[in-house]
Amino acid sequence: DESASGIDVVADPRTDAPEERMRRDELMSLLAQRLSVQEYRIVYLKYWEDLTMREIGELTGLSESRVCKIHTRLIYRLRDRFQESETSA
Repeated sequence: DESASGIDVVADPRTDAPEERMRRDELMSLLAQRLSVQEYRIVYLKYWEDLTMREIGELTGLSESRVCKIHTRLIYRLRDRFQESETSA
C-alpha cells in the first residue's frame, strides 16, 4: 500500500497554493541532496509526475520489479531517517 509510504502526502503540484509549492520545492531540494540520481528520478516520476512503476521502468530502462525494489528500499530508508531525526530532536 503506497499510502503508508509517507511521501505521497504531496499534493498535485498544478493545484498547490504558493506556500505548498514552496514546501514541496524545499522537500525536493532536500531529497536531491540525499538521494542518488536514480532514486531521485524514481521519486520525482512517482510522486510528481504520477507515473506507475511500469512507466518509470520504461523511462529509466529498469524492470518494473527493479523500480519497485528501489522505491521500497528508499521509502524505508527515508522513514528511518525521519524517525531518527524526530527522536533526537
